[in-house]
Amino acid sequence: MNSNNIRKRVENMASTFIRFRVDEDLKIEASLICKKLGIDLQTYMRMCLCRLVSNKGIPFDMIFRSINIRL
Repeated sequence: MNSNNIRKRVENMASTFIRFRVDEDLKIEASLICKKLGIDLQTYMRMCLCRLVSNKGIPFDMIFRSINIRL
């Protein structure tokens, strides 16, 4: 699925409501980044869901890039 198809899918999505909790500071920082990109947080989340489906998996690497990571 190319970016035009993803964009169309985002625009035509049904209005299913998803609700979850997130740290307030994380939400504020993410919202500010989205604003700089010219989108709102809700649009970004819809884009992420579309990429998840089109990639049939997480759309980014989920690996540790450093040995010095504390868990």
